Amino acid sequence: MLSQDSRNYQFKKAIKYLLRDFRRWLINEKIKQAKYSKEARTHTTNPDKISWIEKLLQTPLDDYRKFVMWRILAPYFINIRRYSAGEAYNTISNWLVKCSGLRRLDFSSNYLIKYNINSAKRGGYLPISLDKLKIENMNLYNVLTKS
Repeated sequence: MLSQDSRNYQFKKAIKYLLRDFRRWLINEKIKQAKYSKEARTHTTNPDKISWIEKLLQTPLDDYRKFVMWRILAPYFINIRRYSAGEAYNTISNWLVKCSGLRRLDFSSNYLIKYNINSAKRGGYLPISLDKLKIENMNLYNVLTKS
């Protein structure tokens, strides 16, 4: 039978291996994150334009439109492109008109556009990156990257 001290020693030894593996995993994640952010910067020729979002504006969607307004378009136009609220409203509204040709909108676009623009102004947050979109909304990511 093992004494209390030897059991504690075995437990500490096992934890050391787990912590070592976890530390390696954290380092690898940090390296991946740095690589992805570097790739995202190299994909944009103009720092005020993000190519995949510009492509999205030319692509009407039949789904995920509320998410796109909230996480992508409103923060992009307000905090990256520095559009006025009116310009941002008109651009998002025009995109939604294209989208409604595929499937009718099931929400009040006027209210949601204004709400998302004001939230982006107030919060100052940036649009979601393509890499985070892959994690957060895989279906939308697949729709955007397949075309």
